[in-house]
Amino acid sequence: MQNNTIGMTVKPPREPFTKKKKKNPFKFQRHLSVLIWKCYLQRQRRIGLLLVEAGFAIILFLSSVFIAKPVFLTPLQDEPEPPLASADLLASLPVNNILGYAPNIEPYTSVMERASVLLGTDIMNARTEDDLNEMLYNKSRGTPLRSPVTWIIFKPTDGNIWQFGIRSTERARFISSLENREVSNPHLRAGFLAVQLAISQAIIEFASPIPPRFEVNLVSMPVSPLMQESRVRKALSGILLCFTLALMPPVLETEALVVTETITMFKRALRLRNVSFSTMYIGWLVYAYLTALPICVLGAITLILIFRWIHLLAGLVVMLAYISIMIMVALMMGMFHSNATIACIWTTLFTLLQSYLAELLVHHQYDVKHTALTFVLHLILPPLGLVNAFNEFALLQTGRSGKASDDNLFMVLYMLGSWCVMIMIYFGLLMLLQRTIGQQRAVGGQVSWKSIIFKKVHDDRKLHVIEPPTGAERGRLQEVDEFVAKAVSFRDVSKVSIVFDQFTDESRPAQRPVHDTKLVTY
Repeated sequence: MQNNTIGMTVKPPREPFTKKKKKNPFKFQRHLSVLIWKCYLQRQRRIGLLLVEAGFAIILFLSSVFIAKPVFLTPLQDEPEPPLASADLLASLPVNNILGYAPNIEPYTSVMERASVLLGTDIMNARTEDDLNEMLYNKSRGTPLRSPVTWIIFKPTDGNIWQFGIRSTERARFISSLENREVSNPHLRAGFLAVQLAISQAIIEFASPIPPRFEVNLVSMPVSPLMQESRVRKALSGILLCFTLALMPPVLETEALVVTETITMFKRALRLRNVSFSTMYIGWLVYAYLTALPICVLGAITLILIFRWIHLLAGLVVMLAYISIMIMVALMMGMFHSNATIACIWTTLFTLLQSYLAELLVHHQYDVKHTALTFVLHLILPPLGLVNAFNEFALLQTGRSGKASDDNLFMVLYMLGSWCVMIMIYFGLLMLLQRTIGQQRAVGGQVSWKSIIFKKVHDDRKLHVIEPPTGAERGRLQEVDEFVAKAVSFRDVSKVSIVFDQFTDESRPAQRPVHDTKLVTY
């Protein structure tokens, strides 16, 4: 039998303080490669969830195509409305319309009598326009008129030339902007075309020795839905909502993974192995992009189907930039929650709130009226930038070129640049929050944000002078007797020698050279 006694091991002396510890230049690459491989394996195990997310995105992308079809996928209409014949035009004059002409001399009197028959209404007459206004005032007895008024003022000319002007209290200009209009053809509602056609036909009949036979038809010009700005903005709002909801599942899955691995101490375990925060989050970002890339490709294809005149690469860059800033916002919000479900709910609500504010600004035309403010809002509201990008893509279908095309390119590049700036700011803020948001969540211990931003490089192995506390700092200390105060104290310390039996492979205590000893270090 042989006795094997475990003794004290003497460590070699420490290296001199002047010698610096060598850093491994490949530590970052090694840690990052391991985390990327880990994220790849996680993504491979969750392939079923990725298919579900892709199917959900396909449904929303198809919905956006159906929303865009009446506006962006509708070709020019040769005849958006059936043509109107002469009888229809003459019948379009409102019954309560007040008509009058001046001067009431020949041949204008004969012409206006025929026009009165064609229109089926009585027509006032006077020598001058001022006389017509005075007659109208006397007829109304000073009360405001609610009926439309139309004056026909003839201008005598030499030869067989007829010249007259039509003045109306109604607006007869066709409106294609965001202004509300009662009917699609205000020039018909105002009665302008009916009066013009009746007078023209009466003049032709008066000047021609043989009664002419002709027909006048009103045919609409080819129009595009892109000319109606209100419909375009409404469609863009619906497309924005579909794209935002389609990109949410990859973002929420990544956030849930980060929160879960944080509360299960996986992040703390990585920090104990000297893995930097940036390395950890780059690994998680790789997982996010592995999840989001197929959906972004589907989104880029959808943009081509909707806007048609953009490149696949341009659509893919816009999708990746937009989902990147969504991921950074989600990771920041995940830092304040210890439950993955609650974190995902708050992120969803915050993203939908951003989309609602962006649609509200677009609906009230703040992006058009306040261009300088819109540039700043791109940094705060990423959905506003995505709406403007969609709007610039839509303008490509109108055939704009030259300076306008350069402005469109500048807007898209500015939007992408602002998103890149926000991604870098969010990433830096995310690294700062890792150590400053609370003792329970701060990995490695909570520290002041000033110590991280304004940190100084110093050698921990050098001796530093400890300055005695003064003023208010001394009041926080507890006064003790320096002869009694102890830094480290061990009680009931014993040392036992172990005997190992090589035949039975058993060990047993043999002797206790140190028994119930008290060790105090000052």
